[in-house]
Parts: sequence; structure tokens; C-alpha cells
Amino acid sequence: MTSSDLLVLDTHIWVWWVNQDERLAHDLREVIAKAGRVCVSASSVYELVQAVVRGRLKLTLPISEWLECATRGAGIEVIPIDALIAEGGARLPQVHGDPLDRLIIATAVAYQARLMSQDGKFLSYPELDDLLISPG
Repeated sequence: MTSSDLLVLDTHIWVWWVNQDERLAHDLREVIAKAGRVCVSASSVYELVQAVVRGRLKLTLPISEWLECATRGAGIEVIPIDALIAEGGARLPQVHGDPLDRLIIATAVAYQARLMSQDGKFLSYPELDDLLISPG
């Protein structure tokens, strides 16, 4: 699987993009706006819902409505976790203990897609050397 025009957003970037949050730098907004296809991993949906349920994130709409607006309404595709991605996430070096982030990384690697994240731990994955878009 490859797609050079595919951009995968980490969960926080997705939320910031959809909510037009100022924490998302202008230059990163431009990269997203110009991307051929903007996607999130299905694990980002899980991560987002867990953050809302646990009270760490508040949305302006009920979860199901927000998700509809933040995917189809925003032109963002959700990439399912298949066997290749699951295996890839499990085989990544143990830099990042969060399995959901590992699945996001594995999604980008499986598709050879650019991945946008502000998670500093992502910089430690050589698999992302030519794929990671990270500020600073």
C-alpha cells in the first residue's frame, strides 16, 4: 500500500484541525489544506472517544455528531486497522508504550503516507524518517 498524496493526522492534530484550534501552526494548516487525501487511523477515533468519556476532552457536539462532522463533513477518511497495520504496530521498536500511537505510526508506514504529529516520541522512529511532519 502506498500513497504519496496521503496525509495521516495524529489524534491531537485532527482535533485541532477540525476545531480550528490556534495550537495548530499556520504552516501545518497549509500542509493539511493542500494534501490530496487527509486521513486518520481508526485508532484515533478510539483515542478521541476515550478522552471524551474520561473527561480529558470536551467537544461542542455529542460524540457521534462530532465524529460525523470531523470525518465526512471535513473530508477526512478513516483508515481501518487491518492485519498488516496491526502487525506493523506490534513490531515497531518499543519507543512508545501507547499502543494507539503505535497503530497510528503503523498506518502511516503501511501506506508510506506523511504523518503529522507533535508527539516528540515519534521522532525516535526511523520508520518515520521521511514521513513525519513535526513542528520545530
